[in-house]
Amino acid sequence: MRPLPCDLCGATTFARFWRGRDRDKLLTYLICTGCSMASMNPRPSAEELASFYRSDYRRERGIGDPWRTDSVSRHLISERQRAIQVIHLLQPYLSRGLSVLEIGCGTGFLLASLRDQYDAVVEGIEPDEHYAAYARDQRNVNVVASTVENFIPQKQYDLIVMVEVLEHLSSARRALLTMRGFLRTGGLLYVQVPDPYTHRTVALAHTHVFIEETLANMLIACGFSPVRVNTHKDAASSMPPYLLSGLARAGGQASPVAAPSYRRVLLKRRLTRAPVASLEALYAVRGRILMILRALLGRRVYEMLRKLYWGRLPSSEAPNTSPRPRDR
Repeated sequence: MRPLPCDLCGATTFARFWRGRDRDKLLTYLICTGCSMASMNPRPSAEELASFYRSDYRRERGIGDPWRTDSVSRHLISERQRAIQVIHLLQPYLSRGLSVLEIGCGTGFLLASLRDQYDAVVEGIEPDEHYAAYARDQRNVNVVASTVENFIPQKQYDLIVMVEVLEHLSSARRALLTMRGFLRTGGLLYVQVPDPYTHRTVALAHTHVFIEETLANMLIACGFSPVRVNTHKDAASSMPPYLLSGLARAGGQASPVAAPSYRRVLLKRRLTRAPVASLEALYAVRGRILMILRALLGRRVYEMLRKLYWGRLPSSEAPNTSPRPRDR
């Protein structure tokens, strides 16, 4: 099968970025030799991805149904932590009464927080119907079960937020061009993706791999003027990998930035990713030990020990205690 053209520059000359298996599926990632943009190639269509995220994505990750507290407590905790971090990063640009759209809003915690703290008029798009229903019923947020490709806005927005979504789409360029039409001129787009120099990034659900330069150039190519593009820690993790964030305004004219050569990107990833992978392996062992400890001691004793260690141990308490409605 012939590789798809580069999603950033349209070129068709590539080098191998990564090839391997994830969940028993063989994946190939290619990096463009011209602009250093890396993507899964070939990759699923927008329709195939929509079906995957509608029902299978969170199930395969072991997260499950948001109404089941036992299966998603850590996910809800991490969503809360990341929402707090996003608001902190956006704080200099937030004002009261903003109209906000979040793409891939999950359970709606970020949108509810912006509404409550800034009187923002919020809307969300979430492909998973269970999560969209949770956001509507438990957060009282207007969320449509849809994808960005199929969403029809009723107005233009002041701010659009995408937290770890852009790397999941069939065409990041097409999605950003669509979102440019959703924003008023001068409106802000906030995008957050994994940092490939510390994050594994290659996975069944990840179709694109961005570095700072390719994220900035993708935003510029789609009609945005970057305000900042930088890496930072993930609020939901006490260790690497890190995240890469981009904040850009709709409109204006910005010049493309010079990207490192694809060889340099590959070399840097090999040098920086190896020590992080070792840390991840140690962290996985720690997680298994804690699971055994919880099983042996029981939840009450484990929680007592956790409090003695000032919260250093992961809590076994689920943040969502609301019963699931009978009609869902």
